[in-house]
Amino acid sequence: MEKVELEKYKWYECIEEPIRDLVFLLRNNGFNTESSCGHEKYIQCQYILDGEFMELNKLISCYLYEHKMPLNYRIELTIAVINGHQYPSLLIYLNLN
Repeated sequence: MEKVELEKYKWYECIEEPIRDLVFLLRNNGFNTESSCGHEKYIQCQYILDGEFMELNKLISCYLYEHKMPLNYRIELTIAVINGHQYPSLLIYLNLN
């Protein structure tokens, strides 16, 4: 990614290096990431619909393959209900053994 292009995205520099490009890819494809951690290799996204889930899986799989990274990951969807309010969360864990 060119330096000039990245200047438009100040938030990009705050993402830890091992997962920075994947977070950028997900955001550019409509997935709203909420948090991430490079050393623990996870990305948290807002809840998505079933059809979008398959697109997310395809994006991650292609990204890992293109970057010659292990095709080992887990996508978890959790829904916490607190006082009747739903708090859905989606977590992506990379490089599982």
